[in-house]
Amino acid sequence: MGTLPRRRFTLADLLLLIAAAGVASAMTRAVMVRQTLRGPVDALLSVPVAGACWVALCASIALIPIRLRRPRPGWALLRDRPGFVASIAVLSGLVLETFNDLPLMLNYPIGVESWLYAASFPSNVAPLVAVSWLVLAMGGRWSPGPESDWVDRAGLALGVLWLVGFAAAVVASFWLL
Repeated sequence: MGTLPRRRFTLADLLLLIAAAGVASAMTRAVMVRQTLRGPVDALLSVPVAGACWVALCASIALIPIRLRRPRPGWALLRDRPGFVASIAVLSGLVLETFNDLPLMLNYPIGVESWLYAASFPSNVAPLVAVSWLVLAMGGRWSPGPESDWVDRAGLALGVLWLVGFAAAVVASFWLL
């Protein structure tokens, strides 16, 4: 197993993350403007949850171009990194949800609103992250070793955040029934 080149945090990385935060803010606002809040508890929970989901989604996707900038490991090492694999799984979940909602978006005006609300749900992303990590671990390719840099650790943390968000959504759905 080779070693990863160290990736320092640069101004370009910061700009990509700021752009991701701006997109997340705009998407959260678009969701909240269209959502009917049913009371103070709903307002207290809906805005932070939607915001956190969009921030996690945009940050996960922003880590892909950051990871692909030089210096970066070769593809043989990159495919074994759980943080990068989690980011690719998140992007795959977004693409799958988009194609799933495409007929609805094209035929009904409410379709775009439905996509805005559903695209960032942990239930669309977390299973893909879990399965991709399970495949990595079962194949003996999981390698988050000590040579990890900040990009790998951030991807790993976001992947864990998606799994925790999914678990919280499952518990909340049973608790609210």
